[in-house]
Amino acid sequence: MPRGGGSSLAGQTVGEALVIDFTPHLDAVVELNAEERWVRVQPGLVLDRLDRYLRARAPHLMVGPDPASGKRATLGGMLGNNATGTHSILYGNMVRHVAAAQALLDDGTPVRLEPLPPDAWAERTRRAGREGQLYRDLDALLTAHRDVIERDTPRHWRRNSGYRLEYLLGDERNVAQLLCGSEGTLAVVTELTVRLVDRPRRTALGVVHFHTRREALRAVPTILGTDPSAVEFFDGRSIRQARRSPGFGHRLTFVEGEPGGVLITEYYGATEAELTGRLDELEDTLARAGEGYAVVRVTDPAAIANVWGVRTEALGLIMNVRGDHKPVAFIEDASVPPEHLADYIDALA
Repeated sequence: MPRGGGSSLAGQTVGEALVIDFTPHLDAVVELNAEERWVRVQPGLVLDRLDRYLRARAPHLMVGPDPASGKRATLGGMLGNNATGTHSILYGNMVRHVAAAQALLDDGTPVRLEPLPPDAWAERTRRAGREGQLYRDLDALLTAHRDVIERDTPRHWRRNSGYRLEYLLGDERNVAQLLCGSEGTLAVVTELTVRLVDRPRRTALGVVHFHTRREALRAVPTILGTDPSAVEFFDGRSIRQARRSPGFGHRLTFVEGEPGGVLITEYYGATEAELTGRLDELEDTLARAGEGYAVVRVTDPAAIANVWGVRTEALGLIMNVRGDHKPVAFIEDASVPPEHLADYIDALA
């Protein structure tokens, strides 16, 4: 079983198999092509290390998926669990960003997985050995079950369950995409090529305040209608816990009153004027919908970093509550269509 940083939330790298830890050795950048906007890396490379590398050599580019565990998550692990992150509404999952992979099949056969037009795919099916068998089996499976895959694949994109066979239905097929979300069950990746996206020139936050959690969750579709780059919920309990913490209380300058929750809403822009316009649109949209009681604007880069820092560290604050009763996470990474989010959380609570 291949293992990256071990930062996945549900223990996916714990099992009865022989665990192969890629982080001590296979952790290098192999090649960067800034002009064509891709980077080839070994699977044990940590995302934050790659980001520092790109900032030094191609500062206008970055990896799209940005999981909160970026200080520990490896690129191979991000491929294995089809990672996404705070900016998923812009960049989606890893499956949209993997261009190719070098991998070892179950018998040790090395293969290169890359986009193949129909004639190249047909050539792979004629190869001898395990690689040819792989393509023949996939060909037969896709032919026999195309209707089921097209009909029954869930339309909600943010999901990691099952193999992403729908990505192999087009004229050009890339088996590297099938590895996304496979949790190391199909092959052991030794290199992967990742497409890069533009790094935003400027960002701004609108921290939208609500009296209750339900009000905040019901407003999510309204806010998504303004095309933000990210929307993150910060609940009232975590805010109250942060205020009681000596190390965090002074950092909550972006919180007004005693909200039941806030939605941290981020926008990208090329100029300050553009960002001001985006925040104006947010406030106007919320006012028309009668949602939220305050919007705190955060435009200074250091202040923006502080907001995200407090939000990222919120789980640790909740775990440090006094007494013997501690919160226990029992649902990991649930994915719900935004219009049903409030009802879903109410039903759980």
